[in-house]
Amino acid sequence: MAGAVATAALAATVKPAPASEVSPELERLITAKRVAYAAFDGALERYYETEQAYFASHRKELFVDLSIGGAQSFHPDFDRDLHHHDVRNDIIKRYEDHIRKLTGLEKVHPVLAKEAADALNSALIKDLRTFRQVLRDEIGRRKAFGLWQAEKDKDAASTADLDAFTAICAYRCTTFADIERKAEVLAHYTGPRFSEIQAEDFQVLLASMLSVDVAEGGAA
Repeated sequence: MAGAVATAALAATVKPAPASEVSPELERLITAKRVAYAAFDGALERYYETEQAYFASHRKELFVDLSIGGAQSFHPDFDRDLHHHDVRNDIIKRYEDHIRKLTGLEKVHPVLAKEAADALNSALIKDLRTFRQVLRDEIGRRKAFGLWQAEKDKDAASTADLDAFTAICAYRCTTFADIERKAEVLAHYTGPRFSEIQAEDFQVLLASMLSVDVAEGGAA
């Protein structure tokens, strides 16, 4: 039903036109996408070059020396905050394992067991502070080297490139020339060289083929 509505709406709004009469606005969006992709490609290359140079003189694996002995090692990933929570939870788990071992002592000497548990909890707090400082130090090194900014530039360029593609998906064609041009560009940017169209962009593309009233009210 939704497909039939989209087809009917599209047929009612699209007008035939020579292939040369592509909307200037559509061409502007296509040019913006081309520029955004080139900027992202350049930012990505600069990031990889900076990253390689950074790790040529800095280690990838970081360590947090623990008060209970040994160390917690990890590879920092500043794109995923949950990774840091995982490392923090790993440190906490190691302390919880030591505290559980006090169960037997608690039965024969509860005061001593409590003192030991309190000492372990204090050590845990200290080690978590150390963990945060290790991260801050790593961020400081990356900022001083330029890697942190290179990554931010890459992420910003990626977002701009994705937004430029979404803008093309959202463009409402009014002539067959526009349809052909839009289809050509979308096919190019979803080909083997690029990633598949994202679900959000696919929804935007479908909405662009509906009449404004249907798109705003939702298909039945």
